[in-house]
Amino acid sequence: MLALLLILSVVAMACLSPSFLQVSTLPYVLQFVPVVGLLGLGQTLIILSGGPGIDLSAGAMMSLSGLAVAGLIQVGFNPYIAALAGLGAGVCLGAMNGVLVAVMDIPSLIATLSMLFLYSGLAVALTDGRPLSGIPESFGWLGQGSILGLPNQLAFIFVPVAIALHVMLRHGIM
Repeated sequence: MLALLLILSVVAMACLSPSFLQVSTLPYVLQFVPVVGLLGLGQTLIILSGGPGIDLSAGAMMSLSGLAVAGLIQVGFNPYIAALAGLGAGVCLGAMNGVLVAVMDIPSLIATLSMLFLYSGLAVALTDGRPLSGIPESFGWLGQGSILGLPNQLAFIFVPVAIALHVMLRHGIM
């Protein structure tokens, strides 16, 4: 069924845009795979845990963590230290959700939906709804660069994380 849906999606996109089936379109499509894919890998762990729901705020947490990285870079932090701090921010935001659900016994749908609005609103308030700039080009190679026409973030982030998660799940590490 999923293969049929994929085929129907490709046919629909090809009908809507004749340039969709060109090889040059592939990098543009693949640039979104790591972002959505990482969120999906995280949700996989939540679903496999047998809990009552999924985390609806994951995208907003990722956005707010990314803003933390950009903000730290803008005030002079080393980009790689800022990235580690961004990971820490994501852990803290996720821990807040965990406390709401596991400790305060708030249903995950309610807790993560409310945190989605809180995190998204905070991101908009901090940036006045405008994109941040000033990220050094030397740091941008990961999100903007490519190797053999494929995005670096696919090769250096998504694929290694997917392989590590597969190995951990396959061997019962998690």
